[in-house]
Amino acid sequence: MANVQDTVTGHKLFEKMIKVPGINRFNSVFASITEIDTQGVPGMGLATLAINQVVPIDNAVIVRGFIEWDSDLMVRISVLAP
Repeated sequence: MANVQDTVTGHKLFEKMIKVPGINRFNSVFASITEIDTQGVPGMGLATLAINQVVPIDNAVIVRGFIEWDSDLMVRISVLAP
């Protein structure tokens, strides 16, 4: 099982490739998103966050999401591949 985290700083639509060694395009993967502060501590902010697509590829996952905010926010993307 792989459990990997990475961060994104942005707003509106974003796309991020996250390296997940050992998975391939046939794996089922799950992703979640949470807002974080500058120390990496998760918190419930006012922005609406969404994961739109999760695409497994060989040794990585491509995540497309949306941060409903007018300026950049830091978010953490967590990927789980059972």
